[in-house]
Order: sequence, then structure tokens, then C-alpha cells
Amino acid sequence: MKLAAALVGAACLFAAGAQASPRGMLGIDYEHGRLAWFDPATLTPLPGRKVAMRDAPCSWSLSADRAQLAYSDCNGKIMVVNARAMRRVASMDVAGPRGSVENLVWLRPDRLIATSTSSTLLVIDPRSRRPLRRVDLPGPVNGRALLADGRVAFLTSNAQSFGPARITIADSDGNVRVAVLDRITVGSVFDPGSDDPDGAMRTAGFAVDRAGGRAYVVSPVLLVAEVDLTTLEVTYHGATRTLAKAIDGPSRSAAWLGGGLLAVSGSDYSTTGTGKDRRLVSRPYGLNIVDTRTWTVRLVDPTVEWFQQAAGL
Repeated sequence: MKLAAALVGAACLFAAGAQASPRGMLGIDYEHGRLAWFDPATLTPLPGRKVAMRDAPCSWSLSADRAQLAYSDCNGKIMVVNARAMRRVASMDVAGPRGSVENLVWLRPDRLIATSTSSTLLVIDPRSRRPLRRVDLPGPVNGRALLADGRVAFLTSNAQSFGPARITIADSDGNVRVAVLDRITVGSVFDPGSDDPDGAMRTAGFAVDRAGGRAYVVSPVLLVAEVDLTTLEVTYHGATRTLAKAIDGPSRSAAWLGGGLLAVSGSDYSTTGTGKDRRLVSRPYGLNIVDTRTWTVRLVDPTVEWFQQAAGL
């Protein structure tokens, strides 16, 4: 039972170069609300200091030297922890009491990049503990990836509407470039006045080949947009059918596997019943492997809705 609890509590792990133990792994123990070092083989806590985390973190990022961890608390604040001494060294309120901070990326010693709930890009100096710049984004962020040249790529969607997906690229100073994917429709529309939120949503899978300088956005019908991250040129592959709006709420996730392969999975959501009998039904999309060299698709398992890539598996 203790091992099972550790597996759940420390599900989000990130390696650190400056480790408290030669075999240690830094992780978030959600069950006990703390940051701690774990045995990577058993996921049991190792002896030593722990850092209390009052709220579950929305996002986190390690500094380039792996000595510090920045995390946000979903309430507009960013905390910085010295991962070697295991103590909190800074707290910053950057989004206000109604905002949350997500998609943290520590790009360089004096620059943190993050997004807020108002579709705003935040450029933050962790040394002075204040935002240096706020930049409006085309829409809410559905995914992000750190690029090989130190920039960040975001997949941005649409709030209270359906429209083209966008790849938005930002550098450490907050300069933004946008590629519009006019053949892939994403977004969400919900009735804010309903006790049981009525609406529809549509999300796309997002993956980046860092070495090849390409981003891939996968629609619910396996139309793939390939984006050159230098020129922002867009090329489409696969299915030709596009949907003007979301009805049942398809959701997709993607990951770059290397060797020209993309993994794609997700769910198709629909609502059945009325009143107290109303419920959300999820139908698996399956685990699909897209070969970007031939643009062929292989269905691996039709029952899969979600996957995690780790250690080449």
C-alpha cells in the first residue's frame, strides 16, 4: 500500500543534476503536499529535508543548472525552491488573486516565461521577482514545448468560439510570432450561467521534433499540420475532411517519438441523459502511430485514451 501511494503521489517526476542522493529523483508528493527526493526504483521518499507545498502546483520548471525549481500554485503566485538545500527562497505574485500561472519555462537565469488565465504571456525576472512584460496571446494555451534554440512554442486555441489553431512562438524577451492553421479547428463554447456547464470543446494533439525544427498539430480526423519553426511555413498531410465546429467534444494528444514517428491518442466525448441522470460519456480514440516519412497511420490499440512517453517507451 505504501508503494501504491507513492506511485500516485509522485507521479510527476523531474530529474535534477544536483541530486541529494546519487540515486535520487526530485518529485511532488501530492498526497502529503510536499516536494521531496524519492528512490527512482521504488518511489519511496528518501531521508532529508522536504518542502511543504500548500496547494498542488499548476506548473513547474527547473533552472538550467538544475539547482532551483520554480512552480506556480494556481492562484497567481510563483515560488522558487533551492533544490540542493531544499528550502523556499522566493515568492512572487505575478497574476493577481483571480489569475493562475501555467506553462512555466525557465529559459535563462534572469528569465521565466509563463502564461496566465487571461491568455497573456508573462515575462518574469526571478531575481527581481517581478513581471517585466505582458503580451496578449491569440487565445488560451493548450500545449507548450521548449525548442532547441531557447524559444518556446505554444499551441493556442479559442475561448467561447471555434476557429483556427495557432502555433505561437515566444523568445525570452516576449517577442511573439504566430502561424495560423486554418484547416484545423479548435476551441470551446460553454454556457457560463448553467449549474451543469453546457457546451462543446475541440482540442488537437501537439508535438515538437526539436532536432528537426518541426511542430506537428493533429486534428481529430488525423489531419496533420507540419510547421517549420524557423519560417512558420505550414504543410498539411493526411485526411482532407475538416469540421466547422465541435459537436461531441473530440480531444487529442500527441507526442514526438523520434525516427519520424508521432503517437496520437485521445477521446471523443458526448453527453447523455438530462437532469440528475445526465452524464459524460468518453469513447477511446485509440493509440495511433503516424509515420511522417510516408504519412501512413497504424492503430496500435483501439482502447487507449491516454498515454505517457518515458525512457523510450
